[in-house]
Amino acid sequence: MKRLLALSLLAGALCAQEATQKEPEPADIAMPAAGQPVEDRAVVKQRIERFQTRFKEAKKDEKARAELLSKLGEWDHPDIYKVAMKYLRDRSDQVALAAVLACARQETSKAKSARTLWSHASKEKRLEVRCAAMIAAGYLGYDKPTARKEAQKLFKKDDSEIRKASARYLGYVKDKSAFRLLAEKLNEPSYNSNDVERPMPESEKRRRWTRWNSNRPWVVWALSQLV
Repeated sequence: MKRLLALSLLAGALCAQEATQKEPEPADIAMPAAGQPVEDRAVVKQRIERFQTRFKEAKKDEKARAELLSKLGEWDHPDIYKVAMKYLRDRSDQVALAAVLACARQETSKAKSARTLWSHASKEKRLEVRCAAMIAAGYLGYDKPTARKEAQKLFKKDDSEIRKASARYLGYVKDKSAFRLLAEKLNEPSYNSNDVERPMPESEKRRRWTRWNSNRPWVVWALSQLV
């Protein structure tokens, strides 16, 4: 109980000092604003047809294809969501990531998109695409007990970009049950080695500190959503 109280005080102080309701500026995956709603389905159809023609013409130009999909995602309509979701499994990482962010902009299909993105995150093998899908699902409010449990599990066990993505998910859905889990990661990583004859290499120490320092702003932000 005393440890939890201490963590609460520490987290509260850090949140007041370093974080507000505004999210940190991410150096990796930024969630976009909602797309511009379009009511005229005929207009949407024309935009989709134009996208499909240009996408086909781009052939193997992954950057151009990703940009075309991102441009389509600037508009919000159920038909655009249906198109964007089809590219989540595209071979190109750039196109798949653009598909995730396009789906995240579909406010009129918010519930469907959130469910699709979380499901995709659980199957996706590519780290950046998987993280983006998880973050986007939380951003859109995919708040299920099983999802919270899985995000907490990943945050605890996976010391990679997945930890940052998990923290962001937990912050978006305001999972108060994750408070202690998040707060315990505010301390700097331990560099102690149980083997005195084989101390931890400096490269490993730097790796741990760099990873912790990268994740920390999002841990603080997530905690600010819970206190």
